[in-house]
Amino acid sequence: MLISDYIVELLIKNDIDIFFAFTGGAIAPLIDAVSKTSAKIVFFQHEQAAAMACEGVFRETGKIACVLVTSGPGIQNTLNGICGCWYDSIPALFISGQVNMSESLDVINAKPRQRGFQEMPVVDSFCHFTKFSKKVTSSTIHHITDVFTSAIKSIKTGRYGPALIDLPVNVQMSTFHNIAEIVKTISEAKKPLIIYGLGIRHSKSENLVKNLKVPFVTSWAAKDLFPDDYEFNNGSIGIYGSRAANFAIQNSDCLIILGSRLDTRQSGGRFEKFSKKSKKIMVDIDENEINKLTEAGITIDLSVVCDLNVFLSLPLNITWMNTEWMDTLSNWKTKYIHPKGGVYTFLDSIHFPDNTTVIPDCGGNLIWAMQTVKIKNNQRCQNMF
Repeated sequence: MLISDYIVELLIKNDIDIFFAFTGGAIAPLIDAVSKTSAKIVFFQHEQAAAMACEGVFRETGKIACVLVTSGPGIQNTLNGICGCWYDSIPALFISGQVNMSESLDVINAKPRQRGFQEMPVVDSFCHFTKFSKKVTSSTIHHITDVFTSAIKSIKTGRYGPALIDLPVNVQMSTFHNIAEIVKTISEAKKPLIIYGLGIRHSKSENLVKNLKVPFVTSWAAKDLFPDDYEFNNGSIGIYGSRAANFAIQNSDCLIILGSRLDTRQSGGRFEKFSKKSKKIMVDIDENEINKLTEAGITIDLSVVCDLNVFLSLPLNITWMNTEWMDTLSNWKTKYIHPKGGVYTFLDSIHFPDNTTVIPDCGGNLIWAMQTVKIKNNQRCQNMF
């Protein structure tokens, strides 16, 4: 997926779907990306007019629009319109194309006035008249998402005003290579398994994971994402988890960790023995949680530092099916169930109505409840671990 396509999707997702543009080489990939969507794009004969039209749209409709212009004189010509937005408190987003990062003044020690064609210090020049002004310096999902969401948040928070993003043309034309590698790794696996953690709910990705028809296990905090009897659900992992879930972990050849920090209660204390047969893919918004595992001895083969909602919104197109692996998991779920008698039988006998939230207390009863209570659709299970 091209970075330019991703950026446009991100803007549209944030209700920015009106674009005013003046074409130039350094902004052409982004303009091309807009043209592939249903967003409205209007072209002008001068960048100042595009900037003022952006201001006018908000004054008339209350909608935030976006201006796309090329590097150097292209962005220079918007100054009058940007100042109008700044002084009159008008939220607007401006994106300026910039020279390839390899041609930029940023990568050399000498400081001539200009190196790349039509290069200028956009951020330094416009930071006085914008609430947010930043140059994109990486093509990673995390960096792109952070810059654009920060810009959008800034223009809508507190006193309104414009934001500007300086976007090198090579970034616009870059692709998410690691995403393709992840899809390939999962699709080629014989025994893939997903671990869902609380990050799924925190990122509001509950509906998105329903599209992933891949066997999974959960942390305790994500136990109620799916009903217990869902065909792909293999239970909760960890030293107090189900045997079926832990067998699945240890026999998987491709482990996809989504929004779970893999606490030692999940991984166990002997890190070198955790799912040692699998390639491991981890997506987390906090790179420290990924690095923590690597330092402990759990190798993460492919990692993505990213909001899960952003990652799961990508066209992953994962195709996978192995009936032998599914049958094995199903047999484990049937064979390795919790013990009978005592508190297990008592908890089995409780009928929880629809829309119930089950809240186990701490101690042994928490473990018994998490091993025994069967979650249905529209039920929640809240616990402290």
